[in-house]
Amino acid sequence: MAALVLIPSQMAGGQALEDWPRRPMPESPRQLETAVWREGLYFMRCAELEHRLGIPEGELEGLTLTLLPDSATGQLSLDGVEAPLYTRLGRDEIDRLVYEPADAYLTAHIGFIPEYGGYQAAVLRIEATEAPVLPPVIWGEAVFTLSGMPREGSIAAADQMGSFPRIALMSEPKKGVAVIVGDRYTYTPQPGARGRDSFVLVAVDSRGVYSEPYTVTVDIEQTAAPKPFWPTWLRLQQK
Repeated sequence: MAALVLIPSQMAGGQALEDWPRRPMPESPRQLETAVWREGLYFMRCAELEHRLGIPEGELEGLTLTLLPDSATGQLSLDGVEAPLYTRLGRDEIDRLVYEPADAYLTAHIGFIPEYGGYQAAVLRIEATEAPVLPPVIWGEAVFTLSGMPREGSIAAADQMGSFPRIALMSEPKKGVAVIVGDRYTYTPQPGARGRDSFVLVAVDSRGVYSEPYTVTVDIEQTAAPKPFWPTWLRLQQK
């Protein structure tokens, strides 16, 4: 279901639309979804929004809310008061947005325009559930490898329904490349890389609920130089 996003000619906070970069807007907003217990809270987080939208880590500069939940479904708050429409919110403010569902099994919709790239509008659909919503859990172990040598590893994860959730890469390693396939990953360090590297994984269940980020740590050791081989006759001759 597409949401109608209305933008006034003058945005609250003093920023006129003429000041926005002229970029084409898509016909339909991107549809995102998650779930929250009707007696719980949903905390919006920059890192999670970046991953959902395919935005590189740390590059979501802000957003503008264009659609708030109906009062019958719940309230989106910033520092305890209703979040403002058509006002730019920075990263710190995004991390302070909290959605509290009403005491009903209803679905809320939150519309916003992220400040990144083409400013593609998005709608986050939040389903209120009768039972508490437990996020997936994910865990693993630290590994080591040699410079330039791929290293495979496995990730353990589980969700509330007893299924294996989807494992996704939330943050890329700095000294190599990580590839995720199912419950396994392959980490390949760059040639000559040494020291410690890491990448961040997250588990996502079928409702769109995210786990806490899990950091895989990799220690890269320098490849040992091969020892020279001297024939027996040459070794005897050198004595």
